[in-house]
Amino acid sequence: MQPIQPISSRDQVETDPAPERPLSPGQSEALDVRQDTLMTKDSADGRPPTHGTRLFGWKLLAIIFGSIAIAGVVWAVTQRTGIGVIVGFVALVVAMIVLGAAPVLGAGLLRGKEERTANKQARNQLNLSPTAPAPPPVQPTH
Repeated sequence: MQPIQPISSRDQVETDPAPERPLSPGQSEALDVRQDTLMTKDSADGRPPTHGTRLFGWKLLAIIFGSIAIAGVVWAVTQRTGIGVIVGFVALVVAMIVLGAAPVLGAGLLRGKEERTANKQARNQLNLSPTAPAPPPVQPTH
């Protein structure tokens, strides 16, 4: 019996890369700074947002969607709307959000690719190859 041959290169199973060795806090900080510098220079979107900016954005989004959901529930209860209308309206709103967010999702996927590329470049520039052996421990001298 012969093994099944893959039809295309997409059908071949990719092997997992070697596990990355952990970075020291100093190396991690240097890598982050270098990656941000590369992203600022090479990315169309520029430097990634700070943690505080992202946190504020998520909080604002939760407040807005929460307010809309509460207003919708109050309206549905006061109008004595049937469950079919509510489910249909929710499905319509979700579809509109998904269609409206498609360009943003695409940009986010491209951004992730840019970040991975910048991370690889920064690791190479700082000689922090993910599979390189850890440097030997420093022996104390007396």
